[in-house]
Amino acid sequence: MFKRPDPLRPLGSEHRDNVIPAMKLRAGKENDGLHHNKYGTTQDQPSTPYYSGKGTYNYNAGKAAPSAAAAAASAALPPRTATTATKTPRKKEKLSSLCKTPPSLIKSRTGDHFARGSCLGEGGFARCFQVKNDAGKTYAAKTVAKESVRNEKTKNKLLAEIKIHKSLKHPNIVEFVDCFEDDHNVYILLEMCSNQSMMEMLRARKGFTEGEAKYYMVQILGAINFMHRRRVIHRDLKLGNIFLDEHMHVKIGDFGLATVLDKPTDRRVTICGTPNYIAPEVLAGKQKGHSFEVDIWSAGVILFTMVTGKPPFQSKDVETIYQRIKKNDWKFPADLPISSECKDLVRQMLVGDPSQRITLANILKHPFFFTDFPASIHPQAAKMRQPETRVSYTQSHKHFEAVKLAAKLDSRHLAPRSTSPPVTIERQDVEADQPAKILPQSLSPASTKEKYKLVDVKSDPKSTPANEADRRVMENVPQSMSLKPQVQLFTIFHEALDRQLRSGPTYSSTGRADEKTIFISKWVDYSNKFGFAYQLSSNVVGVLMEQEKTILMDMRYEEHLFQVVQEMETKEVATRSNPKSNWSIDTFTSTQYPAEHKHRIKLVKQFHKFMNDHLCMVEDDKEMGLDMVWVLSWQRSAGFVVFHLSNDSFQFNFEDHCKMVISHCGQSVMFIDHDKAFHHWTLDEACVHAGNGHWGLQDKLVRVYSYFEGLLK
Repeated sequence: MFKRPDPLRPLGSEHRDNVIPAMKLRAGKENDGLHHNKYGTTQDQPSTPYYSGKGTYNYNAGKAAPSAAAAAASAALPPRTATTATKTPRKKEKLSSLCKTPPSLIKSRTGDHFARGSCLGEGGFARCFQVKNDAGKTYAAKTVAKESVRNEKTKNKLLAEIKIHKSLKHPNIVEFVDCFEDDHNVYILLEMCSNQSMMEMLRARKGFTEGEAKYYMVQILGAINFMHRRRVIHRDLKLGNIFLDEHMHVKIGDFGLATVLDKPTDRRVTICGTPNYIAPEVLAGKQKGHSFEVDIWSAGVILFTMVTGKPPFQSKDVETIYQRIKKNDWKFPADLPISSECKDLVRQMLVGDPSQRITLANILKHPFFFTDFPASIHPQAAKMRQPETRVSYTQSHKHFEAVKLAAKLDSRHLAPRSTSPPVTIERQDVEADQPAKILPQSLSPASTKEKYKLVDVKSDPKSTPANEADRRVMENVPQSMSLKPQVQLFTIFHEALDRQLRSGPTYSSTGRADEKTIFISKWVDYSNKFGFAYQLSSNVVGVLMEQEKTILMDMRYEEHLFQVVQEMETKEVATRSNPKSNWSIDTFTSTQYPAEHKHRIKLVKQFHKFMNDHLCMVEDDKEMGLDMVWVLSWQRSAGFVVFHLSNDSFQFNFEDHCKMVISHCGQSVMFIDHDKAFHHWTLDEACVHAGNGHWGLQDKLVRVYSYFEGLLK
């Protein structure tokens, strides 16, 4: 007979370093299921967050196969662990028991419907249900009872956790989909992780090969790097909070103990985390405080655990674990064949002094990753047996670089934390718009007609109905057009904005939100002497020189490509299928180029160095493709600078540092807000956000509208 532990999961970021509620419980066998809090007591914490119940790994041969319906995992609840039943004092009622079973059909704030499926698991604070939307896509709905959010402090912690998780979009972080509420519950929609957590895999396998550890560790480091660049410290990294999707890709979840630093030099002092994974500086509390290095320590514990099968400081007694951590008392099992490279890396990650602990960038340079790096992990092979990972040095390096790139660990994404926008938690993120509500508008925006405020533009008695206007504009997209700004193009953009600003949510846009929009991330104007220099999000540097000649340096290739672009005197008809036919484009490499271009190559390199040294880059995580785009023209206007690009998109840089790129004949809008967060919308969606008063967007759209209107006069 087995009894499940009674978990209490503290939720919420610790943006203000809130204290975790104390609840004294016994230590579990693995001690992976415990959380330490400020009061020195411990809390049970199951170790497989997004999965429980049916469908666990088939540990014993001959038993029934897992249920297919339960093979998906949610991203929020720790798993249940089995412990021998013993008589224990009656424990306090779990807050998750207050959670009402959701209705069979759940309606979100935006009007989407989700059909409730089976319960995936239950933690101390919430229950998790499988839900499916109208399109048939399945999600995990973490369900928190409103009755359990009894005070302002608990509410703020929950909302801060939501804000942090919602702000972190990375291939190796569990995707936050949506959040909404009804009269009884708050629902947090998360992606499903169908291969459970790494703790479940460890229990089934008793350990990983070093090749697997390398493969997973690079992805874990990718997520850590992304969080740290946003000044987020996870503070609860462990195998139970690391999930595996259908392709065995790492997904880090559970941001209940995460905190945000206002400045990279700030420290936190709250003692929190899971005992086996807590860094020594966390246990020191207010004496030293802790920062980003605690996640590196936890990653070191994870690496040790993967290759040995158990944590380095393991003990049945929690206090013994803490003493071992403080003394850095651990060693590798003598009977396991662990490579010297692996041992050396773990030692450097588990250095007691955080200032001497290896950095993330140096971890990636460690020889541990140089050999036997697998290309991928097959899900079935990973469950049933230890996969073979012997590969050549050349192939190993190729696999390592590919996984690094997928985890956003290339040089572009390893910038210092001080240059990256932090996650911010504003007043509007913790204040609901109605007294009975918990979720504020900023975390769960609606797109209903009632919430929309029409943008005020001058009425036009000759305007046509919305659907007719859309048909007319799309028909008027010319089959041939010059790449220079033209009345035709301005008219298309102006009409699209005019139609959308008037009709509001009653008009259904046929446009599309382009998530691979190329934009100018840096620029500097030396037109009076050298030219106008810029760097695009596609990692292309350009200089617009005299007589509209442009020199481009494409850094997306190992050997940089250079192109000299110039408008031809004898013009042909430029069609949409061949938009560059009016331009002469000469391409060459950095080692082979005509002598006449030597000074131009030197110039673009100097501008690139100058912008790297002196300008901050706004980055998007989307891959941009290989299309060559350059700046055709630019001008300063009242309150903004506007750029016209060769793909016929227009970028507006406003005085408050927000940026807007309008493309696809005015139907696609990319917006970069004050915090350098990216938003990809159709024009219809942009107007909805404008009506909600976000980022002064209404005023900005009207100014863009007026700009195009002025060009037509």
